[in-house]
Amino acid sequence: MALVERRDATMLEQWDTDTRTYRRYEDGTLCEERPFTQDETASTEQQLADATRSGNTAVLLARARADLATNQAYLDLVAGGTVTADDTVAQVAQLSQQALGFIRLTVGADLLDQLDQHPDDPPVEQPPGTTDPTDPPADPTGT
Repeated sequence: MALVERRDATMLEQWDTDTRTYRRYEDGTLCEERPFTQDETASTEQQLADATRSGNTAVLLARARADLATNQAYLDLVAGGTVTADDTVAQVAQLSQQALGFIRLTVGADLLDQLDQHPDDPPVEQPPGTTDPTDPPADPTGT
């Protein structure tokens, strides 16, 4: 359960972001419990999106730092005259993957809602109730 709380000496307010439920306690007694208002729901959705985007930005920046070493190693092979055709093919694939990350970082906004699978990433499990954006859309006819 993800709770956001605000309290003072006698009152505690809780916003349960998982169930979208607001609760208010006074002197330890539950005085109000209700579903989120439209504004509370919108605020929660925005906060969750912002947190996802912030986390994805950090991942992309970490990848970019690691990619500097990979790219420098390739350039060292080129400068040393020891680069092979296989090295070049692999480098093109890596650069294409890196370009996706740079585009997401540069454009930002909704492009930071998800990450592209990186060759060094472990497999990611989708949270319950979500869909993988690469899955084909569901058939609305149910057939």
